[in-house]
Amino acid sequence: MIDTQVNPTIAPYAAEGECMFRVTQRIDSENGPDLLTPVIEELKARFGGHIYEIGTRSMKEVAYDLLLAGNLTISFAESCTSGMVSSELGDIPGASKVFSGAVVSYDNRIKTAVLGVPEILLDTFGAVSEECAAAMAEGCRKLMGTDIAVSLTGIAGPDGGTEEKPVGLVYLAISDKSGTAVKKLSLRGNRMRIRRVASLEAFNLIRQRLI
Repeated sequence: MIDTQVNPTIAPYAAEGECMFRVTQRIDSENGPDLLTPVIEELKARFGGHIYEIGTRSMKEVAYDLLLAGNLTISFAESCTSGMVSSELGDIPGASKVFSGAVVSYDNRIKTAVLGVPEILLDTFGAVSEECAAAMAEGCRKLMGTDIAVSLTGIAGPDGGTEEKPVGLVYLAISDKSGTAVKKLSLRGNRMRIRRVASLEAFNLIRQRLI
């Protein structure tokens, strides 16, 4: 039987919000040619900045290592994710070296009383808005005294969506000494998937800010 298997092989693995490629080379001898590097270089050329790791680290581990390398501290202000991002970072051994604290501001009263989000801003733009996400991140950074703060606010569903602000709409913001940036997400899926992907995007936001 003729072996038609490609060498090296590329096997894609899809997960919530991300995809992994496993590249495997079959070696017939110790002095065989390096077939992996050209394939990896081609993947890098095609996917560019979307690649966060060539190795085994998860997104949160990459973000953690960047924070650690920069001797930076971080805090979170979470609404729709209810502390999920903080919990994910806290799962990493040594997280206390970079992670200072978090505020779960599900209720608007917490957004105003603790994070300092102006009531007029909430009345004008709503809790799920670019303006609110930015104010949450800036207020959290000031409250916690950290180098970086990240906020998340959105509609995880299954209820609460409108035509203007549908289920799956999430705003993330990151604030540091250079300013505040906001990212808008339009996610699909059930409540848990929306929260998980939003959490993953939070770590990606940190990664993009620090690389």
